Amino acid sequence: MWSVDPDPDAVPAIGTGMRVRHDLFGDGQVRRLSGRRSNTRALVRFDDGVERELILEYAGLKVLPTEADW
Repeated sequence: MWSVDPDPDAVPAIGTGMRVRHDLFGDGQVRRLSGRRSNTRALVRFDDGVERELILEYAGLKVLPTEADW
């Protein structure tokens, strides 16, 4: 069995509509957030068309830069 250390800094950095990257699933867009604090979940639609619900504290999502960030 494996475990992942939680990342409490990941929770406030993610918002609905943001483009994100997951190490296993690739790039996607956050469709919905639910829950609070360590139980916050994101529904992400990945570029392969599959939607997955991930617990933000453990997901390791990285926010992708937008054109405005360039």
